[in-house]
Amino acid sequence: MNQIIHRTEMISCDYFASFGFERDQVDATVSKGLNELENSFEELRKSAEGAYDFDSVDRALHTIKGLLFQLGNEEDGERVETLRREISAGNYREKISELLHS
Repeated sequence: MNQIIHRTEMISCDYFASFGFERDQVDATVSKGLNELENSFEELRKSAEGAYDFDSVDRALHTIKGLLFQLGNEEDGERVETLRREISAGNYREKISELLHS
């Protein structure tokens, strides 16, 4: 999770700057996006602690994927999308743990 957030921060600064945003706009947008990303990872972590709830897990992964794409981190966004397709009641804790520790 921390590595994904760090990569996303590095990518998103250049990503938004390439659209011509001023530095203060980039900083504010990236900060808000990273905060939302951290909160979504926390929701996903909580979902992994309880009984399997497909809707809760899928919603958290969908949100994380969307934020990653919006912040310009397509590689990790694709990785989360793949995880969404592979996750099941039998492997959700393992798969979420892998993502959170990457």
